[in-house]
Amino acid sequence: MKISTPNTDIITLQDSEILIPKGEYYALTKFDVRGSGDAIIFAESEGIKKVSEFIHVRKAASPLQLQLYVFPENFNSFSSQIGYAIIQLQDADGIPVKADKNIILRIGVENPNSGINTSHDFEEFLFKSKELVIEEGRYSTFSAFSIRPNTSSFTSEFEQTYNFFITADNYISKGDSVKVTHDEIGSLEGKGPAITKTVPFLTTGEREILGVTYFETEVEVSRQDGTSTLGTTNRERVTVKVPVMSSEDFSVDIASSNLDTVNPDDAVILKGKNAGLIFGNTGTVIPDEGTSLEFYVTDNKRTVTVSGDPNGPLEDDLNLVVEPLIPKILSNSGFPVIGYLVEAESEGEATTSTDDKEEDGRMGITHFIKNSVLTFSADEHFEIPPEIISQNQEYVIVTAYANKLGSSDITAQAIGLETTISLESMTTDPTTIELSFAENILPMTKNVASVQLLDSAGNPVYAKHPIELKIVSNNQKSLQLPETIVFEKGDYYKSFQINAISEGSTEVTILAENLPMTNFHLNVNGFHPEILLNAPNSIEQGGELGAELTVKYLQSDLPVENFDVIWNVIGGNILDADLTTDSEGKAKIKINQIDTDNLEIHVTVNGLGFTDLKTQKNITVIADSISDHDNDINSENIISENDLVLFAIPGAAGATFFYLRKTNRLEDISDKLNFTEKFEVIKESISRIRDR
Repeated sequence: MKISTPNTDIITLQDSEILIPKGEYYALTKFDVRGSGDAIIFAESEGIKKVSEFIHVRKAASPLQLQLYVFPENFNSFSSQIGYAIIQLQDADGIPVKADKNIILRIGVENPNSGINTSHDFEEFLFKSKELVIEEGRYSTFSAFSIRPNTSSFTSEFEQTYNFFITADNYISKGDSVKVTHDEIGSLEGKGPAITKTVPFLTTGEREILGVTYFETEVEVSRQDGTSTLGTTNRERVTVKVPVMSSEDFSVDIASSNLDTVNPDDAVILKGKNAGLIFGNTGTVIPDEGTSLEFYVTDNKRTVTVSGDPNGPLEDDLNLVVEPLIPKILSNSGFPVIGYLVEAESEGEATTSTDDKEEDGRMGITHFIKNSVLTFSADEHFEIPPEIISQNQEYVIVTAYANKLGSSDITAQAIGLETTISLESMTTDPTTIELSFAENILPMTKNVASVQLLDSAGNPVYAKHPIELKIVSNNQKSLQLPETIVFEKGDYYKSFQINAISEGSTEVTILAENLPMTNFHLNVNGFHPEILLNAPNSIEQGGELGAELTVKYLQSDLPVENFDVIWNVIGGNILDADLTTDSEGKAKIKINQIDTDNLEIHVTVNGLGFTDLKTQKNITVIADSISDHDNDINSENIISENDLVLFAIPGAAGATFFYLRKTNRLEDISDKLNFTEKFEVIKESISRIRDR
């Protein structure tokens, strides 16, 4: 697998290629953080989809600056004392920050005597090294220096202030100053008193500079004040601070009030020197909130207390994080788990990672603060062995093992902290069956469905050997499915046909050896058009009748042609009938030989998307009781219910009927009229009309 990043100014990959061994499914590599900002890592291999992952590295409070500290603060030009210049990279809040690259800087001193001594190479202070480097991953550097012995010859003043400065590309800097006195005093020797000055430091778990210890005392000297009385030069007595040179190699004892924060070394001042650096092995936390760090400094005469300035996480703000290093875990295989400490942001300090101006770059992963053992609770699915942790260790990686398929919440403990890790294993073997089918199945249609083999993550998986599936349905009248489907080796899906017969709900169960039984619910639902049967309400016995069926969709423009029509007539004979609907959704029937008291017409319609839509019509059959010599009057459908109003006024009705008979239109009208239950009354009226 080839891995790469375009953001080499932020992160550096330790490997450009990593190998996943045969039989394994993951590999690990590392990267180093070089700067702040957003970075991306790509991974690709032939035949595999290219993937990527974003990384955000928090940024310290800007702008970054270089801070210079100079100790001692007082020098005498007639002594051979030494001093130390300490330079730190700090953020805008004055907190030390590790450099993401080497920072080259130069240190110098402003010459207050430049008006007298114009030599370009004249320097009042001599540095062991004027060009210094803060190395990548570090935040400080230092240099020893001493004062030139004959500096006093270039000034008539007894005291002068010298400003120290540093220069570096792309960084702002803050300098420091010292005071130099030019009083001729003899050399002072001793074992103190010790003066200790500290500088800020990070609890990195590594050895860091803590400050400087030097010997210094106060003496009273006599100086000319520049006036005279009666020819005698006036003098004044002044108290000045002067160095004390160590009479032997001397170790100044330095102790810490909190060894979890720092354990300082004793400062060694060599014979004939006046100062020494203080180093210490730092821990990874600062004292509890409300508690300060104190250094107890002991020379040969006294013990003094000096405040320290540590910067790092509070132990109460630390959280233990344990998580798998890979997103998916295969059962019956090993997998990596990582554990580390994270400093949580205090309430009200949480910010989004996209706002560099607000985020606190000091928050994040920190070292383990003490020796401990990372332990895990017992579990049936996963086995994670304990792992020893050393103080100042950045993180710990444990190789865990997934014993079988399943998920668990496991408790992890270390250094008095506890957390829960949620794990789930999966397999590349088939574990479930998935049936895919149309959401809407219409009756009287053929549909295609497919069945898939899935692994525990829900991904399609190939059959590693032949697998036979049994399909059981509880409603074969609605759906017809195959009883058996066989997956050959290498198959991961199979398609088959479903025959939808009629509307209904069907539960389908699929079974296979070593796979769980799976149930699916399929529904066959059709479109339901409206069907109307138009026919007379009554008919004379022995007559002939026509009826018409209409099929239509009320809220759709779906076609209504070629629907199957099944006619069933009780009490008559089907003379002619349409067995399918026409383009307008109509079908007609003619019936004769009507010889019962009641005629029943039953219609069933089947079509694409529906089955067994039914309607019916009951028609009253009127018996023929009119004599043969009256057969010139067609008895079929003489008068309908709606025309009974004609008999409300007998005179007008009779005239109307007589007119229709004389004009031979009575037969035409009678075809369109029906008899009612008042048939006997109608016959009497007709007789009276004829008599007239």
